[in-house]
Amino acid sequence: MLTPTLRRTLRLPVLGALLLGGVLTASLARIFLGSLWYQQSIGSKLVTAWMQQICWTLGIQVQTHGIPILKTALLVANHISWLDIIALRSVHNTVFLAKSEIRDWPVLGFLAALSGTQFICRNRPRATRRAMAKLTNLLRDGRNVTLFPEGTTLDGHTVGPFHSALFQSAIDSKCPIQPLGLCYTHQGRIDPLVPFIGDDPFLSHLWRILGRKHIQLDIYSTPPISPTATSRIELAQSARQCLLRVIPPTDTTTTDWRRPNLRQMRIGQTDVIK
Repeated sequence: MLTPTLRRTLRLPVLGALLLGGVLTASLARIFLGSLWYQQSIGSKLVTAWMQQICWTLGIQVQTHGIPILKTALLVANHISWLDIIALRSVHNTVFLAKSEIRDWPVLGFLAALSGTQFICRNRPRATRRAMAKLTNLLRDGRNVTLFPEGTTLDGHTVGPFHSALFQSAIDSKCPIQPLGLCYTHQGRIDPLVPFIGDDPFLSHLWRILGRKHIQLDIYSTPPISPTATSRIELAQSARQCLLRVIPPTDTTTTDWRRPNLRQMRIGQTDVIK
């Protein structure tokens, strides 16, 4: 049985090779396929394969449940860790909107930028308006966009308040909103190791992740919500309520917790697309 130290010894060089290979591949793809290389079929497949290899190296096991994820929608998810983007992109082709701090993360920030992640500084209203215009255009072009409307990472036991401004892009583009509930578990309970919160240094967190045998992530895809006849604030509230219904309560054993029927979920007066 491998010890955490031995796992780190084996995984670290593999992860380093993957990151350097990703930088080289993304740089060459940008040169030969253009700045939007990740939107092309071959580029999208390259990004998916790369994310899947990183998940395998880190021991991340991803399972999806519920309604199939739409090809064109504004996906909104609760935010727990930097692993969220890697895991979600490994199972679904989507463009992410992430906080600007991620751009400064070692290697990963550079790769995120090269692969099409859109960054936003939420403290600047002008930057928010520019990001909303980009999101609206991407949705109108038939792309799938993912954002984390909490604006920060939490411990996975609950869902924080949603910032509603960017929900306007779904209204303007007339695209549905599909909430995705992320739940990391370990031995039947919410995983305390995965959350990347507070002042936890990135490299220290990565070191702990490398020592874990495996990480289980369940993605609960809820019914899409129509953006018509409602405001962005109501949409944000409805999306958050969807996620609260699929995130286990605090100190609950997830294997014993009975999840709702995702196909029958209805939140308030907001229309749910069947």
